[in-house]
Amino acid sequence: ALGTAGGFYGRARKPDKEIQLLGQALQIMPNDPEFILAMVGLMSRQKRYEEALAYAEKYRELVPYDVWGYQCIGNFYFRKGDFGKSIEYYLQASKLDSEFVQAYYNLAIAYYHSGRYEEAIRNCDKVYKRGGSMPSEFLKALEPYRKGKSMPRPKQTSDDQDENEGGLSFKMYRGKVIAARN
Repeated sequence: ALGTAGGFYGRARKPDKEIQLLGQALQIMPNDPEFILAMVGLMSRQKRYEEALAYAEKYRELVPYDVWGYQCIGNFYFRKGDFGKSIEYYLQASKLDSEFVQAYYNLAIAYYHSGRYEEAIRNCDKVYKRGGSMPSEFLKALEPYRKGKSMPRPKQTSDDQDENEGGLSFKMYRGKVIAARN
């Protein structure tokens, strides 16, 4: 009931109340994966990233076979600029579920930021092979690094960034990716 009430306050845009109620629910049921994952999302939305990371780590420990724990942790390390660590977690997510498009999408962007353009291109290809797509601006940024191969054609969407819920989005400047966030 407390978790449900927390969700109610979240929809009502009262995050402090939502945090309080989810915290109470976690005191009663400290190992409930759904409450923990809800707290990851809530803390992220409040930009309380260290707390969100701690909850994501706990979620991954409780549910080690779920890709979302690895995905969330990878996103936090990406946000900190630790692309190597983020890549480790995205790779774990892709190993758990080889059809999890989001992992390849995030790997492509993390590899790009690491200067590992060949790996970025390979992961873009994996996204398309699995029915996903990458934003057209990102593909354009990678064009100079693709050796004699044509880039995948981006799917036509009204907003490239919105189609990838839970993934990284980015800003372009003069044809280069300058910032990414989730």
